[in-house]
Amino acid sequence: MAKLMHFDYEIKYKRGVENSAADALSRVPETMVYALTSYIIPLELISKIRSAWESDPQLQQIITEKQQKPDSHPKFSWQKGELRRYGKLVVGNDLQLKAQILSLFHESSLACHSGALATYKRISALLYWPKMMKEVREFVRVCAVCQRFKAGNSPPAGLLQPLPLPASIFTDLAMDFVEALPISQEKNAILVVVDRLSKYAHFMAMTHPFTSKQVAETFMNSVFKLHGMPTKIVSDRGATFMSAFWTDFFALLGVDLLYSTTYHPERN
Repeated sequence: MAKLMHFDYEIKYKRGVENSAADALSRVPETMVYALTSYIIPLELISKIRSAWESDPQLQQIITEKQQKPDSHPKFSWQKGELRRYGKLVVGNDLQLKAQILSLFHESSLACHSGALATYKRISALLYWPKMMKEVREFVRVCAVCQRFKAGNSPPAGLLQPLPLPASIFTDLAMDFVEALPISQEKNAILVVVDRLSKYAHFMAMTHPFTSKQVAETFMNSVFKLHGMPTKIVSDRGATFMSAFWTDFFALLGVDLLYSTTYHPERN
């Protein structure tokens, strides 16, 4: 059987030619050191960020007051010619500069068109400007590449599972509401009743909020009197359709109430 050999190693740092790699890393410009932690910002872009401070009156005021009174604006710091907020380099109100930064952190080969949250996390780790998250979301929303090629991250809905075909018209109905509409003649909602076989529909204006009793009365006065009582009604699991009055009322009339399943859209 082969014997296992044990070696002890000791790592020592030697300054100079014998440790040229470590010495080279120690000479990296200070403006690049903070960027190496998560993302590399080109020096040209950092120069543009510094130049943008001159065209931003608000930041110019903060820089002047920080130079005169270091204790002012405690959230900001001015050291070695850089304005930072909690250690993050501040970006001035320059739309072209912000677009260049967003493009770097979203469209580059390292970013790979990731989502708004991932893009925001990368930028906010190094830079700061007001309402950054809102601008990142808008930039990602209108990104042409993301609109064409971004794959959905939700699980597939599955195969369609249609309901059985009704035997005759107006024996099997589907029912739902259209709400939050502009008020017209004191009405701001519509009760929609659709015959599942012929697709014939009734639209009845209502005033929200309404009770289950009011919906039942509207149904009886507008649908029942014209087509008779159905045998089945398909609806969602809204408060109106799940109420005790609604279920007891149609149970006495011999109507089967069928409810869609919340997390299974293929059912509808």
